[in-house]
Amino acid sequence: MRIPVAEVVLLLIGKGFKRSIGLIYFLFLNIIACQFRICAQNINRQMAVKILTELAKSRPDTSRVRMLTDLDKYNLFKPGEEKNDLDSASYFLEKARSLSDALHALKWQHECQSIAVIILMERGQTEAGRLQFLKVIKDFELTKDAEAEAMLNSI
Repeated sequence: MRIPVAEVVLLLIGKGFKRSIGLIYFLFLNIIACQFRICAQNINRQMAVKILTELAKSRPDTSRVRMLTDLDKYNLFKPGEEKNDLDSASYFLEKARSLSDALHALKWQHECQSIAVIILMERGQTEAGRLQFLKVIKDFELTKDAEAEAMLNSI
């Protein structure tokens, strides 16, 4: 029997486990990696420069959203924890989020929401990250995003 992720998360939070935030963060990173195929190693500095060049010439469509999220993930998953990398990741995330909202691109809206959780956690804003995480799960379920639901139910 599979228990939906949202129920597991609420159970952890409701029981007040001391390490629930860490468990939620670990669970969420695994969800993100599986669902959105986040692979920071696949984007190196040269590729990031190339994407930036292409971005300047791109149209406001889902290809641009993909480029923005690639740049976001490149900055977010760089080795080390530099504030300016998180600031750059946040900048590209906001651009991607605005465009995905304007395009009503559900898949990209969900990816942006998910990445926002990671950024909040990386900044040490665990309570805001936890709330965003719960919002993402609820949104996956409310919008009946087939990919996201399948991913949630496969855990």
